[in-house]
Amino acid sequence: MPKRIFRKFIAEAKRHHRKLMQERKTPHAIAFGFAIGTFISILPTPGFNLILGLLVSFFFPRASKLAIIASIFFWNPVTTFPVYALSYKIGGLIFQGVPHVQYDVTFLNTVYNYSKKFIVGNIILAFAIAPISYLIVKKIAESYQNKALFRQVSGHHKK
Repeated sequence: MPKRIFRKFIAEAKRHHRKLMQERKTPHAIAFGFAIGTFISILPTPGFNLILGLLVSFFFPRASKLAIIASIFFWNPVTTFPVYALSYKIGGLIFQGVPHVQYDVTFLNTVYNYSKKFIVGNIILAFAIAPISYLIVKKIAESYQNKALFRQVSGHHKK
């Protein structure tokens, strides 16, 4: 059963990749859309990522909407828990030695101190990973579009 689910996931990822690369957008627009989706996916917005991605796409009309959506689907199942764990560790390093805020309710102390570390670390990761994803996707899109152009010009058509 897990093998079948994994194969289905890989097949869907490949299908989305082909569709994304065939979109009539520049490599910059595709990569920028992917970076936007990556940023949104890394932020702690589970359940709202897709809606947030569609809303943000209106503010960046030149960015590939398909790339935004594809990156949200790509990142979420793969990185949610490791990114969140790393976010907390980064926040913990930043707030190391900073006195804890104390509330009269123990539960509020725990939530506040955990959330502070987690959110700060998460924002740092989002700002670090999104530009890296931009560079990687731009190179892939350029390569794909160059190969497609070469096949078109040279008369080599691959089905």
